[in-house]
Parts: sequence; structure tokens; C-alpha cells
Amino acid sequence: MLSLQTWPCWLGTAVEGVSYLLRDLPIPPAEFAFGRTKIFVRSPRSVFELEEFRRERLEDLATLIQKIWRGYRQRKDFLRRRRSQIIIAAAWRSWRGSQRAGVQHFSPAHHTFYRADPLEECQLCEDFSLGDHVP
Repeated sequence: MLSLQTWPCWLGTAVEGVSYLLRDLPIPPAEFAFGRTKIFVRSPRSVFELEEFRRERLEDLATLIQKIWRGYRQRKDFLRRRRSQIIIAAAWRSWRGSQRAGVQHFSPAHHTFYRADPLEECQLCEDFSLGDHVP
């Protein structure tokens, strides 16, 4: 986490990884020594500096994660709004085109309320007489 060579996945041995890590940090080589299984640090101040570097890096990584999450969330919201805008714009263009062309769309429910011209209905009734059809 503190060295670009060992972060995020180190595939070498632990000793090599620690040597790269300590080489990249601003700690003088006289402050630490390698044992077979441990690293010996001469002064506690160096340990506190290592912890401080680690804490700062964790804060930077947390900020990076927040930035990526917020960007992802904003992008999803933008795409949702853009899709909505496209649908609304297409419906409006369709309506505007039909208004300019003078086309009116009626649903079947409208047809039940519109009747033929009353004079034509009376003419049909006069043409139809029961006397012609009743024996």
C-alpha cells in the first residue's frame, strides 16, 4: 500500500517485498535491519512514521473509493435522466408532427359518442317503413 511496486498485489517473496517497501519510504537504511523472520527497527519514531504513512495512504484510498462510487452513481443518474428526456422529446415531436399535419387520433371510446348527422339519420328512418316489411 505504501509502495507502487508492491501494491496492490505482490507476487514475490516477503523479504523482497519488504525491501522494496522500505526502499520507497523516506526512512534511512540505518534505522532498520533484516533478521531471518523479522525486521528490527532502531527507534520507535520510525515505527510511528510508518504508521503515519499508512494512515495517510488509507485516507487517500478511502477518498479514491468515494470518488469512484460518487462518479458511478452520478453517471447512472445522468443516463436515467437522458433516457427519460429522449422518451419525452420523441413523444413531443410525434405530437407536434401530428398537430402540424392535422391528424387527429381518436380512441374507440370516442366513436361511441360521435353519431352520424341527425338529418341523415332521419332520412334513413323515412326510407325504412315497417309496412314494406311486415306481412
